[in-house]
Amino acid sequence: MVVLPALVDWHIADGAPEIAPAFDDRGWTAADRTDTPNPYWDHTLPILDGDDYGFHHGYLWYRGHFRATGKEFGILLSANTGVHLGNHGIFTAWLNGHYLGSHPSGAQQFPIDPGWLRKDGDNVLAVLVDNTGHLQEEHNGSFREMRGLLDASFAGAPTAIRWKLQGNQGGEDLPDTARGPFNAGGLYGERMGWHLPGFAETGWATTRLPRDRDTAGVDWYRTTVRLDLPTDQDVPIALRIHDAVPRHYRAIVFINGWQVGRYISGVGPQTDFELPPGLLHTQGENTIAIASWSTAPDGGLGEVSLVRQGNYRTSLKPRAVAAPDGREARP
Repeated sequence: MVVLPALVDWHIADGAPEIAPAFDDRGWTAADRTDTPNPYWDHTLPILDGDDYGFHHGYLWYRGHFRATGKEFGILLSANTGVHLGNHGIFTAWLNGHYLGSHPSGAQQFPIDPGWLRKDGDNVLAVLVDNTGHLQEEHNGSFREMRGLLDASFAGAPTAIRWKLQGNQGGEDLPDTARGPFNAGGLYGERMGWHLPGFAETGWATTRLPRDRDTAGVDWYRTTVRLDLPTDQDVPIALRIHDAVPRHYRAIVFINGWQVGRYISGVGPQTDFELPPGLLHTQGENTIAIASWSTAPDGGLGEVSLVRQGNYRTSLKPRAVAAPDGREARP
């Protein structure tokens, strides 16, 4: 009988430095376009659609800079995440590091505490937007729907906002062509290669799961596990995420740098994510990385384990799929 190792010790790091007002976004793309080839843009300018700036998949960060008048008492944000039913797609906003809230696709006005505003300096809105992908091509053109932030306006004052945005590393010029364009998005850890094998968790803290988080934000978890499965047996393996009660977070699961699924606590139904042989090393060391986006102050990451889904005699000899590690995939 094959017994899989327990996933006990994890490395953990904060994965959303973009929330902090002092974060350096000077290298980000300025969202300043006033024209678009997409005939379906019908919002105010400038154009904020991520596709217009070469970011077509994965999570997308926006940072808006403005000078406050002191009269702003709310901010109306509108975003399209690609899913209009339930709470599958979502966006989360912060003002000068203070959590404003989260909302599914559509528009939502968030109240502003006047004490959060800097009347004599730069103020920063940070917005993390989910992108669940585009629709298949249809005659009505719905596959061209915009993705990302669409509109932003203050209640109480017509204050202008200068926006910058950041998606997947390289945009349309992928640094990791082996794993393809849908493998990694715009999270800080994805841009820094935290999902890849070969990355050194220098300075990361250690933890065990499950782990609660009492603030909205993003955490990255990494661990390594060695397998030594019998060569004459086919043992399908999945990674399972279990929450005793639903919480407000969503997770992206990577095995040896390959994205194998997304988990949304409380939505489901998927809790088991297949780890295909070739991506999973059945003989040797494996790197598991999980990005957990807490969309409210009751997130974290649930219990994570490896589970057997069968055991069969086989003559097949799976080989590792060639792909760059954390050093080779970085520009």
